[in-house]
Amino acid sequence: MLAGAKSESGQVLVITAVVLVGMIAVLGLVISSGVIQASRRQAQRAADAAAQAGAFQLLAGTNSTQRANARAAALRYASLNGVSTNNALVEIPPAASSSSVYAGSNYFIRVEVTLPTQIGLMSMFMNLATANVRASSTAGVPLDPYGVNILLMGPGHALSVSGTGDVDVGSGTIRVNSSHHHAVELNGSASITASTLYVNGNVSTMGHPTINANVVTGAPAVADPFAGRSWPDPSAYSTSSDSGGTAAVPKAKKITGNATLHPGIYYGGIEITGSGTITLLPGRYIIAGGGISQAGSASLNGTDVFIYNTRDPYASGTAANYGDLDLGGGGDVNLKAPTRTADSTYFGFAIVNDPNPFNTSDIEMKGGASQTAAGFIYAKNSEVELTGNGNIGNLGIVAKSLSVSGNKTFGALDPNRAPDANWKVTLVE
Repeated sequence: MLAGAKSESGQVLVITAVVLVGMIAVLGLVISSGVIQASRRQAQRAADAAAQAGAFQLLAGTNSTQRANARAAALRYASLNGVSTNNALVEIPPAASSSSVYAGSNYFIRVEVTLPTQIGLMSMFMNLATANVRASSTAGVPLDPYGVNILLMGPGHALSVSGTGDVDVGSGTIRVNSSHHHAVELNGSASITASTLYVNGNVSTMGHPTINANVVTGAPAVADPFAGRSWPDPSAYSTSSDSGGTAAVPKAKKITGNATLHPGIYYGGIEITGSGTITLLPGRYIIAGGGISQAGSASLNGTDVFIYNTRDPYASGTAANYGDLDLGGGGDVNLKAPTRTADSTYFGFAIVNDPNPFNTSDIEMKGGASQTAAGFIYAKNSEVELTGNGNIGNLGIVAKSLSVSGNKTFGALDPNRAPDANWKVTLVE
């Protein structure tokens, strides 16, 4: 009996030891899993905070100094959230290898952090004392006036570049919301140069066109950045002393030589012919019907100028209706939008087509020895057409569609002449 009891007692001890080992393993797994989950949350918080902090710095711009400031801010916030700066990877813009939808887009920052975590009791059963917990976050502004040169919001063939046409936005980006399979069309020897071309639909080519850009198809459409804004109401403005007509009897202002025009309402529009030099003094120009036509070799110049193209609400007939803005002809165009100091409401806008859905009048900049603009063209329901060759200046375009048949090089957007779209830094990935 004593020998049997000892034998059973030994078996119990062995079983107990085995059970205890299993219990310790399970306990270690539970505890370590909890620790890893807590570390994962901490790592994600650190990545999110770092990405947001960096993105806020990028709102000021993306030159080397501003990128350095963004990187420093990201690393600082990673450190404040318990991540060593040696374990934080900052990409401005997100690298192509990251598979980010925003890879190559200037106003986005991607942060990846690694948080070494002690795994406690689990280390007794694994040849591993720590686990590297990783998290990443991408932040930026889904559409930013300083980072996106062109946004086209219409359906169908939204961007058309034909013949020897060339759209060159340098390191800027182009976004096309159309889901059409020919949302972007390039024909002949046309070309597009950009850091990234985002297209909700697809790109169609014919002939031997060239695309020097990172092309992202299936990209999410972005909202109209200027929707909900209040635009000029003619009843709140005075008729310009240079207007050719009145509210009741609109008539185009006809110019055949040199002229200096004053701000205000132009009932019936403006017609420019001949070879003179037309200077727009700083201010707001409300084109109430008729649009603007520029022909011959006349040149059009204006600094701190905002042009709003609408209709005459007090009259009817052709002169009162929405009209095209036909700029260029054989002459020069040099228009600069107001700075914030010059116009605290409409700063950054060079030309705005009344967004009323009935206003489908086009904006054309064609021919001309020189066509330069600084600021944004906003034409929600209209096509913008660019022809001729040369540098188009520091111009941004938010429109229904864009057609280009000349060589147009867009300069870097001027942050002093870019509108405030009230966009906010957002965690996007």
